[in-house]
Amino acid sequence: MAGRSLTVDRAIERLAAAQHGMVARRQLLAAGVSAKAIAHRIGRGRLVPVHRGVYAWDLRRPWPDRSWWMAAVLASGATAVLSGRSAARLHGLLDGGGPAEVALLRTPSPLRGVRGRRVRVLSAEERTRVDGIACTTVARTLLDLAWRDPGRTLDRALRRSIDLGTFDRAAVDALTASGRPGATALRTALAELLGHGPAARSKSELELRFLELLDRHGFDRPAVNVSIDTAVGAVEVDTLWRARRLSIELDGWWTHRDRRAARRAHERDLHLRAAGFEVLRLDWLQVVEDEARTVRLLRGIVPAAG
Repeated sequence: MAGRSLTVDRAIERLAAAQHGMVARRQLLAAGVSAKAIAHRIGRGRLVPVHRGVYAWDLRRPWPDRSWWMAAVLASGATAVLSGRSAARLHGLLDGGGPAEVALLRTPSPLRGVRGRRVRVLSAEERTRVDGIACTTVARTLLDLAWRDPGRTLDRALRRSIDLGTFDRAAVDALTASGRPGATALRTALAELLGHGPAARSKSELELRFLELLDRHGFDRPAVNVSIDTAVGAVEVDTLWRARRLSIELDGWWTHRDRRAARRAHERDLHLRAAGFEVLRLDWLQVVEDEARTVRLLRGIVPAAG
């Protein structure tokens, strides 16, 4: 009897380990765990009901976001995917909290702590998995944000997707051409972000964070995403204090991950220096996570505001 109980526990552990500690009743039954065995473990507190038919297995509280998100998707049915702000957080495009947001192809049942919504279209190309959790793709997530959460939230998510290298222009173009809700807002935000709209802004979340750092500490704001004439033609720079002949480039994750990108950046810097411009480089760690030290380094290099 003890051996059978151990075998059942191991079957549950295998399922839960791949799903952030969460399991669905239908999965347990399909794995050969009987209804009686499930009830026994609920009674002992090893299986903790989260939603109807979804349990946490020996998971210590507080449960992480990914566990709540997995539970919400499992409880919402086979067509369900994490969506909206929750999908954006899972993709690393947004920070913050809030209820789990789930999209599905039928009318959702009410679930505690879950914001479910029915969608008419959710193709295979708009679905993916991140860390084992079914969710909308980055492109579909951006479209959903453009529909329900345009403005600064969408802008942040777009910038972060570019910084992370997860922005898929072809997929976004296909969705914005579909005429679905949010398509116009997403096209407008993208045009402005990439410098083609009436309110063109800096290109990445890292650039935005850097400009905010400059404002907080009383530095002069530079021109952003402008071109400098060099011996090999125009070179676009992230920031430029033209009178100071100073450019600070903001390095996304790809600059050092991709050897060719690093070589191109080095060559650009050489051309700019030959044209008489000083070039400095800062990365995410320096701008966001080591702000105080970076500010000290910038004093005396970057001009003060006013």
